[in-house]
Amino acid sequence: YASSERPLAVGAMGTSHRAHLRLAYESLRHSDATTALPHIDRALRELATAHGHPEKAHLTLTALWLLVVQERMARAPAPSFEAFLDANPDLLDARALPRRYYHEATLADPLARRIFVLPDRMAAPVAGVPAPRAP
Repeated sequence: YASSERPLAVGAMGTSHRAHLRLAYESLRHSDATTALPHIDRALRELATAHGHPEKAHLTLTALWLLVVQERMARAPAPSFEAFLDANPDLLDARALPRRYYHEATLADPLARRIFVLPDRMAAPVAGVPAPRAP
């Protein structure tokens, strides 16, 4: 759980996409995305810097993944991280989901790394996730 009292052990989780999904899942078991995001962003920036790649920190992608994981957890709670991944195998593809929401050029923009940039592409429906209803 991400908080000032309980810092994240991000380095112990690893640097893979799967490890970042686990970080999101575990953080969201105890908090919501708006509370967890600043802590996760800071921890991932520190991890990237510690590994000599501060340029890899990307707030837009961090926020996107955290919000998607939060929504999926709310729609279909799972008893464990592994069960969550079994129910959401599309989340394991680190490149496909962001490209449903963003053009490559947007994600490559340094601004998207520094701040959260709103999606510039309409996301395609996800199997098992109902489409939003028109008002």
